[in-house]
Amino acid sequence: MDQLPGDWSVTTNDYLPYNTRQCGNLEELTSAIKNGERVWLNDSLQDAPDMVKAVESSYFKPANCDIPYIQERSDICGILAKYSSVALLGDSLTRHLTQALMIQMTDDYVAGGTVVKTSAAQLHCKCDGLFSENAMCRGRNAIDLYDLFHEVCSDVQPLSRFDFMGASADGHPRRRVKAHADRIVCPDDDTRPVLIQLQGGLHVKSSAKRTISEIIQPLLENPKFKKCQEKGKVRLIWHAGSAQSRVLDKKYPHQSRENYLEFNKKIDEYLTENQVNVTILDWWKLSENAQMSDGVHYLQDVNVMKSNHFLTVASMLA
Repeated sequence: MDQLPGDWSVTTNDYLPYNTRQCGNLEELTSAIKNGERVWLNDSLQDAPDMVKAVESSYFKPANCDIPYIQERSDICGILAKYSSVALLGDSLTRHLTQALMIQMTDDYVAGGTVVKTSAAQLHCKCDGLFSENAMCRGRNAIDLYDLFHEVCSDVQPLSRFDFMGASADGHPRRRVKAHADRIVCPDDDTRPVLIQLQGGLHVKSSAKRTISEIIQPLLENPKFKKCQEKGKVRLIWHAGSAQSRVLDKKYPHQSRENYLEFNKKIDEYLTENQVNVTILDWWKLSENAQMSDGVHYLQDVNVMKSNHFLTVASMLA
């Protein structure tokens, strides 16, 4: 990565090796993500209060093994092309993951994740500003990943579908999940599996019960999903809940760290008890006390690391 302009959450430390070896399999990889730690450039901040840490530069150190950064466009395209279709289903946290994936695909860390084409957005929504929840920067969840993939990855086997689904404004995510699940196709003449990333909770008051009934079950019980699953052609990733800033605990107590850790535990228990074939990406340690735009949403360093982890997992799952 060549671009490190100005004072920004991304540092060269984000891309350095910290362990004696690279993660060799999916179990090692997900453990390295789940059990990693955030390290501050200023050593004196390691034991500082959380709200002090959260405004200072830091980086993520994976546990026990390293996760190489996938920079070459040919490698990124090759990973995505292992699937017949890719769907990223969630809310604003998934939108930011999607924008970070766009950054990696275009190798443009200044404006590669732009989703609003107005002159004002192009002027102000750059670098960390790409992940602002200001209406000027976020638009209306209109992200055309399909066209971007076929523009950037024109020399690999095409995808039949590359979708992002954002949260619905009506507070009924079941409808959006069903609409996208109805579009799942795994044709017999294409041996590649489908890749689905699922995430949610913020728009259902961080209720594990509602997340299961309104987001997870509508996908798992969808006939098209089940048909592809029977063919062994589904690769499912659950994007677990992340750490909110302590600043917002009084305003959004249901999203407090304690409540979200319990949320993650209940979702994990449901997936395990129901023997759902899913890979859980637990980015709690990646996000805890990282720099944020508003106390809920993270800046470019966290999101680009999420994108890189997502691609690495996708490569192993295929």
